[in-house]
Amino acid sequence: NFIDQLRQQFKDRKLLVVACSNEIPVPRCGQDISTQASWSADLRVLQLCDLLIGPPSTFTAWASYSAHIPCIHITNPDEKVVASNARVIDG
Repeated sequence: NFIDQLRQQFKDRKLLVVACSNEIPVPRCGQDISTQASWSADLRVLQLCDLLIGPPSTFTAWASYSAHIPCIHITNPDEKVVASNARVIDG
């Protein structure tokens, strides 16, 4: 649902959705690419993104903070994702 919301918001741009997970197999949630690399490789992948979306975790927070990437932390499965609400996590 969250990815569908973002695809709608960015329908005039090419969007590539990457899911990083340590779950085996990686859950299908509408992503284009999945990774199951080491934590450091996954962190580097996240640091190359334009926008981060995920649960309120230190992993996404660190990627946002260290690479100055806007982030949306999802706390409710029914919430609406609005890209313009994304903020860089500060220290």
